[in-house]
Amino acid sequence: MEERARSSSLFHLSESIPEIIAEKPPAKKVAEKRKLPPKEPTPPEEDEGNKIQINLKKFKKDKVEYPEDTGGDFPGLILWIGIRKNSMWQKNLFCIMIESFKMSKYGDLIVEESEESVWGRKEPFKKCVIKANRKVLAVGLGESKTEAKNSAAMQVLRQLRKHCYTIQAKLSYFKDGKATPYDFNPDPDKAHVYCVVRRNAFIDRAAIIKYIDDFSQKVCDEEIIFGDDFTFDEREAILSHCRQIRLMYRLIKCQSMGKGLHTHVAVYHQKPPPVIKAALMEAGGEDDKYRLIPPGGKITYQVDEKDMWPETLEDGKGGETVVENIGLAT
Repeated sequence: MEERARSSSLFHLSESIPEIIAEKPPAKKVAEKRKLPPKEPTPPEEDEGNKIQINLKKFKKDKVEYPEDTGGDFPGLILWIGIRKNSMWQKNLFCIMIESFKMSKYGDLIVEESEESVWGRKEPFKKCVIKANRKVLAVGLGESKTEAKNSAAMQVLRQLRKHCYTIQAKLSYFKDGKATPYDFNPDPDKAHVYCVVRRNAFIDRAAIIKYIDDFSQKVCDEEIIFGDDFTFDEREAILSHCRQIRLMYRLIKCQSMGKGLHTHVAVYHQKPPPVIKAALMEAGGEDDKYRLIPPGGKITYQVDEKDMWPETLEDGKGGETVVENIGLAT
C-alpha cells in the first residue's frame, strides 16, 4: 500500500512539473516587450532627414520662386545687363530683354510690330508685341516704334525682375569704355582678370593672330587687352579674326569702331550667365567685373541707390502708355 501511495504521489508530481514550466511563457512575452526600446533611436534619423528636406525646399524657394504668371514660365532665366562693343553699359531696356533671352536656354524673343488704331485719334499708335514660348508677354503702344518697344520691354522687366536674378556689369571695371584697368595702377594679383600686351611682344601680324588663336583655346576668365601701340590695320585684323573664330571683343577709349589714337582692343571668352551666376554666388555676390542682384532687388546705376527703372518696381508708378500683359497662348 505504501508503494502504491508513493507511486501515486510521484505521478501527481510529474503532472505538476509541466504546469510550472507552462507558466514561463509570460516571462518570455515580457522579455519580448523589453526588446522594443532598440527601435527608439530611429526617430531622430527621420527627424534629421525631415529637417534636411525642409531646408532644401526653403533654399529652392528663396533662390527660384516663380509664381503662376509669365515669370514662372522661365525658370532659370537670368537678366543680363552687360556692355556693348564700345565697352559702355547696355542701358537700352529692349536690347537687354533681347540679349537676356538670346543667352538663355529659351532662345530668341519674337517681336511683332504693327499699328493700332484708336477711336477719336487721327494717327494710329505704334504697337509692339513681345512673345516667347508661344505666349504673349507684353503689348506696348507708343507714339513711335521706340516708345512702343520700350513700353513692352518695361512690362516684361516688371514681371521678370521679381522672379529672376540679374547680372550687371560693374562700372568700376569697365568705366563706360573711357579707360582701361592698365591706366589705373594695374594690380599684379589681378592677372587672372586681365592682361595687357604690347606691340613689341610680337614679330609680325601672323604672330598676333597665332596669339589670339592660342588664347581662344584656353578656358579662362581673363581678358587680353591689346594696347594702343598697335596700328589701325593691326587692330582691324584683330577684330576681323575675332569675328571669324567667334571670340568676343570690346573696344576701349575709342571714337568709332577701332579708330582713335589711344584705342585698346580687349578680347575675352563670354561664359554663359548661369556659369557666371554660380561663380558670383561663391564669391559673395560680386567679383571684379560683375555683380549679382537677387530677385526683386534694385538695379542701380552703382553710383547711388537710385533704381534704373523704378517704373518696373512692384511699388513703382509707370508713366508710359501700356497694355497690360494678357498672357494668352498663340
